[in-house]
Amino acid sequence: MNNAKIALVIAEPIKSKAGYADQDTWRSFLASIQKNVKQIEGIECFHENVWQIPLDNGLPFLVELLRWAGGIGIQIRVLFLEEAPDWIKYPPDEKTTD
Repeated sequence: MNNAKIALVIAEPIKSKAGYADQDTWRSFLASIQKNVKQIEGIECFHENVWQIPLDNGLPFLVELLRWAGGIGIQIRVLFLEEAPDWIKYPPDEKTTD
């Protein structure tokens, strides 16, 4: 890889010991993210927990995202890419049947 230009970020909801998602913490986390993601041009949200962040202007947001998530125990996975993937599409195309 030469230089990463895109961060593909996936957040995983916190689960209790019983295996159930902590909905209150998760909703609070998403509300914080959604409030701040609108301020940065070029960030795409493919699902409530998957973001494509351009690193040329989105690096401060990525740092904050990691800080917020780490502060409340949400696991984050980041894949750095040289260019935006063309294999991601959400919502997916509807399948046609013959």
